[in-house]
Amino acid sequence: MAEHHPIAALSSARGPAGVAIIRLSGANSHQLLFPSLKFSSNIALENVKPFKLYLCQLINKTNEPNETIDEPLVVFFKGKKSYTGEDSAELHLHGGQYIVESTLTHLYRLGFKPAEPGEFTRRAFLNGKLDLTAAEGIK
Repeated sequence: MAEHHPIAALSSARGPAGVAIIRLSGANSHQLLFPSLKFSSNIALENVKPFKLYLCQLINKTNEPNETIDEPLVVFFKGKKSYTGEDSAELHLHGGQYIVESTLTHLYRLGFKPAEPGEFTRRAFLNGKLDLTAAEGIK
């Protein structure tokens, strides 16, 4: 499995929508994201169950006072069982432009890099999750 820096990108269509999905993947992506999430119960990262949606608050702790960006649903995926073959996560946010842009800006400040077009699929191919034919068929 190839190790890669953490990336983030809007996975859903740009523009006004009811829900926007931001996808994250890469080494330490869970550790980078988790401190910005506030759950209703005191849950530790090691106790988060993969493939389960959690309602939480996304907090920008770089501002004083701390700013709640949104109350998204978040789902974590572990390594080999994710699309990319890396630890990854998805944030299901409210779809307003301010929320999406504020979330992406916050993630980039945390250490995520903007994903290049097709980078999630490229990582899935490099990590043996897709063969070349399947990777080429994804648009």
